[in-house]
Amino acid sequence: MGDPFVHDVLHATLKQCLDDGRAKGIPGLAAHVESSTGTLWSGNTGLSNIEAGKALDGDHVFGIGSISKVFMSLTILQLIDEKKLEINDTVAKYLKEDVLQGIPHAGKATIGQLLSHTSGIPSWEDDPKWIAEGRGKKLDPARIWGKKETLEYIRYENHDARDLHHILTEPLPRPEPGKVSYSNTNFTFLGLITEAITGEPAESQMRKRILEPLNLTKTYVEGFEPNPFPLINLVPDRYHWANPEFEKTAGICPEFNKPETRQDLINASKSNTSVEWTAGGYISHPSDLCKLALAIRSCDPRIISPASQELMYQFRDVPGARTPLQVGHGIFRTNRQEGVFLGHNGSVLGFAGMMFWSEEEDVAISVLGNVGTMHAGVVANAADVGLGKEFLESVMKLARVKSAKN
Repeated sequence: MGDPFVHDVLHATLKQCLDDGRAKGIPGLAAHVESSTGTLWSGNTGLSNIEAGKALDGDHVFGIGSISKVFMSLTILQLIDEKKLEINDTVAKYLKEDVLQGIPHAGKATIGQLLSHTSGIPSWEDDPKWIAEGRGKKLDPARIWGKKETLEYIRYENHDARDLHHILTEPLPRPEPGKVSYSNTNFTFLGLITEAITGEPAESQMRKRILEPLNLTKTYVEGFEPNPFPLINLVPDRYHWANPEFEKTAGICPEFNKPETRQDLINASKSNTSVEWTAGGYISHPSDLCKLALAIRSCDPRIISPASQELMYQFRDVPGARTPLQVGHGIFRTNRQEGVFLGHNGSVLGFAGMMFWSEEEDVAISVLGNVGTMHAGVVANAADVGLGKEFLESVMKLARVKSAKN
């Protein structure tokens, strides 16, 4: 049956890691640890609303940022399995010139390069004008963005007078095809390609192909799908680090206020994640993300074939990463002292988190928090809690105890 004392100690350590994250300034955190046989641990800490002192609980859902890219990647890999596109097909085969016009390297980039962030296409997320209008001082929080609108910010090869800002503000140096350069634009294009091939909204395809087969009932694309919880608000207030770096890079939206007790944060709850769409627009729950992670790990035929998993797991090194890191087709692989983990981090306005699974052990982890980190430099981050040494060590011990018991 295993030693209850060992379980209690490990559970307490995991909870303490969350509490430590809160002590570093993250308002609220939720975590889930799961194996193929069930939940190993679930916990939460902190506040869903600082101003009213409302506690965050196990039912809350969060923006997951770029973890959303895993859903998009799986959809594309399924389309490859169905021979509706090929890994070496170019973007120009599926999208019209007016969509690609002026965007460096867009037409010649391949599906594989989009998935692995080696296309050389700049990210709209790095454009100074977009940063101000998408997350900062010029943001319209109520705006639901169109799926192609972010592309207008990176038509850097347009040189007429109307596009002068492109010449003046293009981030340099430019990304180069064949070299790893993380870009949200890659996944905006994958969403548009999915729609061009299937004739259906990309979010509908991801729902039919991934969410419904796995029964992920707490997950949806904000702004493009209905909230599955219309009678109760399960999204906590969304905060963002508002340090000098954020204020200099993005500026603060006039409609966002700072809590009286937390002048280092802004409350961005009037905003939404629609601008991110297939690059980062999902709202989800740690338990749903663990189900997804375990399905990929086990090569669950409901969502991924052996050929697709092999393609997803074709990794290359990411130069300059803080810890040894590799990128595959839609996921990352990090080699740490506690083991090798595969998955994805995410951060958007108001939220940050992680979803990873172990290469060696039957276990998946997700930690999500209600404070965003983008454009704020090195700040407390839910992803760092989940990938922290003590947290990972305890997770791996739990998994091994469970494995020995079985």
